Amino acid sequence: ILVPSGSPCAANCGNILDKTAPEDLVCSQGSFSSDPTGQQFASCVDCERSSTYHSGNDSDIQSMLYNVRYALSYCVWGDAPAKNPKVANTPCITTKACGPFKNAVQFKNLSSTYDAYQYCDLWPTADAPDFQGCTDCLQAEGRQYMANFVIALQAGCQQKPPVGLYIGLDGELFSTTAVQISTPSPTATVNPAWFDHGPLNLGAKVGIAVGALVALLVIVGCCIIWNGKRRRKAYLRDRDTKIAQGGWPSPAHQQEMGQAPAPQSFRGYDDTPVSQRPLRGHGWDDTPVSRQGSRGWDDSPVNANGEKPLPRYFSPYSSQYNSPVSARDGQTMPW
Repeated sequence: ILVPSGSPCAANCGNILDKTAPEDLVCSQGSFSSDPTGQQFASCVDCERSSTYHSGNDSDIQSMLYNVRYALSYCVWGDAPAKNPKVANTPCITTKACGPFKNAVQFKNLSSTYDAYQYCDLWPTADAPDFQGCTDCLQAEGRQYMANFVIALQAGCQQKPPVGLYIGLDGELFSTTAVQISTPSPTATVNPAWFDHGPLNLGAKVGIAVGALVALLVIVGCCIIWNGKRRRKAYLRDRDTKIAQGGWPSPAHQQEMGQAPAPQSFRGYDDTPVSQRPLRGHGWDDTPVSRQGSRGWDDSPVNANGEKPLPRYFSPYSSQYNSPVSARDGQTMPW
C-alpha cells in the first residue's frame, strides 16, 4: 500500500510500499474488520491520516488521500486502474450522485506520480447537491466507509492543508457514522530534511545559528554595561549638584569655636580635593601667607596700634599656631 519512504506508518502498510494494487483491497464493508487484507488497509489509512510525516512534498496525508481514491475507484466504479468484476451498476454512479466525482477520483488513471492535491483540479468542490447525493446514496447502500472516503476527499480539496497540518475531519473513516469536515489541526514539527537543501550543509547552518545567538548575547551584554555606566555618571552628577548647595565656612559667617561647620562645597567627582589646593590663587611658587609680611617686602613694620584685630575665624585646614605677622600682632589675637 502506498506510503512515503521513511514513514512511521510503513509497518502498517504491507511489504510493497511504493504503490497500491487491487490485491491490497476489499470492497465488502464487513471485510475491513474481518479479512486480514481489509484490516491491513484500514490500519495503514488510519495511520496515515493521523501522521504529519512528510519528505519534501510527499506526506502521509497525501498517501492517505491517494489510497482512498484508489479504493473508491475499484469498489464503486470498478474500471480503473483494473477491472473489478464484482462491481455492478448502481444509482450511486449516476450523474446525480457520485458521477461528477469520477474523473477526480481516477485522476491520471490513479498513477502514484502526482502533485499534492492535483486531483482537486477536477473535483467539483462547489457542487454541494451532487456531493450530498453521492454520500447519501453510498450510506443508503450500506457502504458508509466509502461515503466517508468521499467526505475526506472533499475536505482535502476545501482545505488543502500544507505539510505539517492534518486534514480537518471529526470522526473515524472506518465507521458507520459519517465523518464531519472541521478546521485543520496545526502541529509544531521540524523536519531535518528542510535543512538538507542548498549549498550549505546542516553543520554550517547550525554554526550560523549558534554564531548569531552568541552575537546577540554580546550585544545585550554591551548594552547592559553601557546603561550601567550612564546611570552611574548621572547619579554622581546629581549627587555633586546636591552637595554643592552648601559652602566652606568663611570669615563672613563669623562662626564661634566649636560651632558645626557649614556644608562644604565640592567640585566634580574627579577634581583635586580642596584640602590639597593652595590657599591663594597665585603662582605655584608663591610664598605661603603665613610667611609673608603684611606689606611689601621693602616696607618697614608698622606700629602695632595700626593693626586691627583679626576676626574670630577657625578653619579646619589652618593651624592656630601660625606665626603672626609680627610679635605685636600675636598679642592681639582673640584666642
